[in-house]
Amino acid sequence: LELIEACLPEPVAATIGRHFGSHFFVYGCHATRLRPGSPSKRSMLWHCDSGPTRHLKMIVYLEDSRVSGGNTAFLDRATSDGFLEHGYTFGPVRKRRHDLSGLARHLGLRFEPQAWDMKAGQGLLDFG
Repeated sequence: LELIEACLPEPVAATIGRHFGSHFFVYGCHATRLRPGSPSKRSMLWHCDSGPTRHLKMIVYLEDSRVSGGNTAFLDRATSDGFLEHGYTFGPVRKRRHDLSGLARHLGLRFEPQAWDMKAGQGLLDFG
């Protein structure tokens, strides 16, 4: 509970409330610890997150991304929708790929992943 409260200071909570035009609640919380050089127990390969049309995903970095070597890359909505239309989605872990650039070329999609160096305590909000 303390971690969730630390991730949702009043300015962040107010922004979320304004976006949804209502009160909100935390539906779930997941923490992942990745060790450099160790394979992840969960797939961090390219996938499209899914969920209700009015949901928010918040990623808060517990250490600098440059220290951990971990970061999250995003594609623009049109590219994500293009992959979705061609069947590349949240699918089975065994079918996910590390590099989508070749598939993007084949499908005629622009592939320009965006990622930002994050400091411990910084986060990203993805309004689904």
